[in-house]
Amino acid sequence: MFQVKQSRSEEIDVELEGVAAQPPPPSKLSAAGAGDINLVPDGMDDNDAAEAEEKRTSFMSRLASPLVNKKTATAIALFGIVGTIMGVAIGGADEYKQQQNALAAINGGGGANRSKAGKSGSFCEPEPVVTCGETFTNEVILSDNLICTDVIDATTPNTQLRRLNAAITVEGANAVIDCKGHTISQITSKSAAACATNPGVPLTPSPARRQMKNDCDLYYQAGIILLDGATAINCKVEQFYEGFLVVNGGEVKGKKSEAYGNKLGVYSRFISGAIATKISDVSVHRNYNGILAYASSDQNDAMIEDVTAKNNFNFGMVFRGPGMKVKDSVSSYNGQSGIKMAGEDQNNPVTVVQFQGMVSSDHNKVHGIEVDVGVGNNGPPNQFAEVNVAGVLNSYLNKEDGIFINTGVNMKNQNFVNGFTVEESGSFNACNNGRRDITNKGKVKFVDMGMGGYTCTVTATVGANGEGLPVCEDCPACDN
Repeated sequence: MFQVKQSRSEEIDVELEGVAAQPPPPSKLSAAGAGDINLVPDGMDDNDAAEAEEKRTSFMSRLASPLVNKKTATAIALFGIVGTIMGVAIGGADEYKQQQNALAAINGGGGANRSKAGKSGSFCEPEPVVTCGETFTNEVILSDNLICTDVIDATTPNTQLRRLNAAITVEGANAVIDCKGHTISQITSKSAAACATNPGVPLTPSPARRQMKNDCDLYYQAGIILLDGATAINCKVEQFYEGFLVVNGGEVKGKKSEAYGNKLGVYSRFISGAIATKISDVSVHRNYNGILAYASSDQNDAMIEDVTAKNNFNFGMVFRGPGMKVKDSVSSYNGQSGIKMAGEDQNNPVTVVQFQGMVSSDHNKVHGIEVDVGVGNNGPPNQFAEVNVAGVLNSYLNKEDGIFINTGVNMKNQNFVNGFTVEESGSFNACNNGRRDITNKGKVKFVDMGMGGYTCTVTATVGANGEGLPVCEDCPACDN
């Protein structure tokens, strides 16, 4: 188990002057024997004191007899406690507090002067410090913020610039990083969210990555890399090209998890293997793109659950490839569309996105939901995609369209494309958007498995290739 400690508090040197409280001034004491403290109240003369001492000695002798019972033993203990308390009162509150703090320091906690290092004081083996650039295949705990100060200069090796790297890499299905709500970041002279150079495919060293690091002043490409099923819990990442980079499956979770100020808040990419990706309870905000999930095989699944994508400069969420699921999530106030789906050509698995629970895309500067051709794919039209609404999908109060389906997108019902389908238990509601609730420039077959699955008011097919609109119930009127 590892913990990060960027700074350690000074160790406390504790010197105990005695277990009992310090004695009061001599004027209030008379010595009766080794280790005894006898209290002499004001106004008592020596004879009275001697008589009182004789009575006390006689009483103590009777208590110490072999015939003492349990009740008497309890009285002895109580008498000793009272004596200690009286000694503390006479010795003064300052001495008592000092001793309590000293004892608390030995026990590893409590007291007014508790060390920030907790149990890792002088009596314990110090915990290893996590530094930027490390890789873990077991469990690692972040106990403080981790700020990476590595810089790119003339001495930085070319191999370092060409390869994929991260502040922390966690590899393997049994590997877990728990950040306890702490932040991982790096020092840079520029904004990572504004980085305009693409580093290329993950895991492959490339000149493009070297160019990106130089152009954008990013020594580390990713904040946390999760490889082959690794997990990140309650981590915050900022100022990286990818905040969380999940390669070949893994999990990012925890209500304290955040990605902000990155080019991509969370990027999930499958290159090989069949381990699922799950992103849950995560907030992605003020990144260029909030979440990008890309799968290249029918064996790859990605679940986005309880995620908030808000105030990102471009898209809130982007999905490409099969096996995508979005559940109980919100994408709002983003600079482009809240949710974007990119189609694939017939040589690749069809993009399939299913919506579960309640998903909302609202107040975005362009569309609530956008279905477009594949990113960077300028080939012939017929970029295939399908949408399945098993829960409630809402798209409202967006600046342009509730849902926009672009030219070249084919969502017709074919042997490998099931169109835009609302299940019997689901509903799609697009209302009060700035231009239209539904704009279709592609070829789409809308399917309603139940009754009244679609709610919308303003719809249109646009262009020569626009084909297909759903039968909608009218949106409810707004109370102004």
